[in-house]
Amino acid sequence: MRGRGKSVFLLMLGALALAAVFVWMSEGGGQKSPIRLVPSTHNVGATGTKALYLLLEKLGCDTGRWKHPLDDFLSQDAEMLVVIQPSLPVARKEAQALGRWVRKGHTLLLIGDNSALFDEFHIEPVEDPDPSSGDGSVSVQVTGDSPYLRNVRKMALQSPFRLSSVSSGKMLFSDGKGGVLLSQDLGKGHVLALCDPHIADNTGIKEEDNSILLTNLIHENCADSKVLFDEFHHGYVEQRAAREMITPGMRIGIVQIVLALVLFYLSRSFRFGAARPMPSKRIRSSLEYVISLANMYRKISARSIAARSLARGLKRRMARALGAQPNAPSETIAELGAKRWTISREELLQAMNMASRGAKSDLLSDRELLSLAQQFEAIWDKTRASGPRHK
Repeated sequence: MRGRGKSVFLLMLGALALAAVFVWMSEGGGQKSPIRLVPSTHNVGATGTKALYLLLEKLGCDTGRWKHPLDDFLSQDAEMLVVIQPSLPVARKEAQALGRWVRKGHTLLLIGDNSALFDEFHIEPVEDPDPSSGDGSVSVQVTGDSPYLRNVRKMALQSPFRLSSVSSGKMLFSDGKGGVLLSQDLGKGHVLALCDPHIADNTGIKEEDNSILLTNLIHENCADSKVLFDEFHHGYVEQRAAREMITPGMRIGIVQIVLALVLFYLSRSFRFGAARPMPSKRIRSSLEYVISLANMYRKISARSIAARSLARGLKRRMARALGAQPNAPSETIAELGAKRWTISREELLQAMNMASRGAKSDLLSDRELLSLAQQFEAIWDKTRASGPRHK
């Protein structure tokens, strides 16, 4: 039962972790950018455009904020998209997707520097050669017969940035520095470009007739339809709920995985029959091997074989202790032993000859074999006890 309780605990822990992940992923809403200088409709500072957003809401416009990449914009039913000087770079594929959306009959309003989008829609920026002339707001007299300029007598401009069209665009208004308002047809739709973001920010919208110009631009194109402001490129990202990301096929797969985990843990939690201990490995000592070998020699009366094994063992031990080859002659081992130990050469040679003679005897009894083994061991003990010879 202890294993079952552990498996159930792990199953509950996994379910809680999965639920926590889904709750975290299901939290919608937007991540607000900490930057206060971006021309975002969330920004109430001088460079923000929240005043324009609230003005359009008060006038009855159906407004909204777009917080996804622009290549996802094709799925929207909005009639107009407003992009005000992006703070983050616009990818090439986003610009191309936006071009396809405009060609289907929609309107794109670009305010300020939109370099990536200018390339897509063949609009060329023009910089004032004297940037110092753009310091502070300048009132400009407006002339023109475009519906976008209706009731617009003066315009307050601050940026030295101006526009120029390299294709069939129509310049609706220009001042001494260059194009201010440009209109360009693209497929069934068209693109409007306004050079100065100051016209739309919370400070500039109150100056001259800037607010009238902006409301004209939006009302003339989407009086009864939705207009969206790009917030994704100002750092505002909307997280989609987990249920929106999971397709029906994925739901079936998740259910199957959960059922498989449940069955796995249940199979580990039950057993058929009483618990049995694991079989232990039997460990045999080297003494058992020696006893078995001795009994085998004794049953077949192979005492001479046992004696020869003892003699070879004594010779190998001496050769290993002296650094000689195991098959070296007895005379060589005796000479090396006499140089190293305090035993004479004759005594060592006599001991090894005695071992060889005893091993060659075929008429050994059990007692004689035991005595021979004791003599071999006494010889080995004597060599070890003799110690090294001092020079």
